[in-house]
Amino acid sequence: MKRSISTLLLLTGFLLLISCAKDEISEQDPLVGLWKLQRITAGNESVDVTNVTCYGQSTLKVTKSEITLSLKSPQTGADCSTDTSSFGWKKNGNVYQVVDDEVGEYITITLIGDDLSLTVTADGNSSTFLFRK
Repeated sequence: MKRSISTLLLLTGFLLLISCAKDEISEQDPLVGLWKLQRITAGNESVDVTNVTCYGQSTLKVTKSEITLSLKSPQTGADCSTDTSSFGWKKNGNVYQVVDDEVGEYITITLIGDDLSLTVTADGNSSTFLFRK
């Protein structure tokens, strides 16, 4: 009897541990999904890029553990060049944080309604990329 109670407690603890780990970031998190670039703001200048060649094809793909930013820009000729960056992320309360130590202090992620803002700061200058699903 004592052995079956111990086994039951051990099994219950294991199931609770597994269920808590899955709750951290789920596919239901509003950040998860495919986002399309709408606007770029740098300094005092803000540009709607939805109909701008190449830039309007830029995306931000967010999975449970990784963010992949694909920025497209025009190059000479009719082709677009693509710069892709990937980094980990986590949710801490209501705040989204970049996990990569090298870029973590330079990237801010803000989610308000249907708008996702990704702000990148380098050399004292900030650029904000506004995405929508």
